[in-house]
Amino acid sequence: MKNNPLALMLVGILLISSLINLWLAYSYNSSLSQLRALQNEIAGVQNSRNTLNILFNELAEYSRKNPAITPMLQQVGILPPTAPKPGTPGMAAPAPAPVPTTAKPAGK
Repeated sequence: MKNNPLALMLVGILLISSLINLWLAYSYNSSLSQLRALQNEIAGVQNSRNTLNILFNELAEYSRKNPAITPMLQQVGILPPTAPKPGTPGMAAPAPAPVPTTAKPAGK
């Protein structure tokens, strides 16, 4: 059989296609392993977040039974700060904000 240029070209295309497929398979497998690792990390973070939410809810419930810890929980941001009740002795009412005045230009 003589050297057929068409057969050589088809073999070359087959070789290039095989190399591209190997590279794509390697890229796919490495991306898949990274995805699995990140999913495991995300699951761990979500587990920690759920645990903290449970702890914060239990602390908020406990603060209803024992209000002495409420200032500490407000300080670290677990409970929102409470507004002072109106008419509380020793608490002055906030001063009203000054009204800005704008001067009109002359002649208009």
